Amino acid sequence: MNFRWREILNEDYLCELKNQMRIKYKQEEESRKNSAESSLKHYDTWTSLWGRPGHGAPQLRGRCVRGDLVRLLHVPPAL
Repeated sequence: MNFRWREILNEDYLCELKNQMRIKYKQEEESRKNSAESSLKHYDTWTSLWGRPGHGAPQLRGRCVRGDLVRLLHVPPAL
């Protein structure tokens, strides 16, 4: 009789462990799904902002955005 009691406890314990594993698996699957959706939303947002898949600001062709540092530091401005 004592042995049967142990089997019942072991079965309950194993059922509880299996249930915990199923719950954890579902939570991890949901987390992966949310992460993938978040990444796609992030990429779509940056692509729409800059219009480039590399997520960088568009380059202005034929126009120098930066000034000459030496001229800016050492040449007085023309009045």
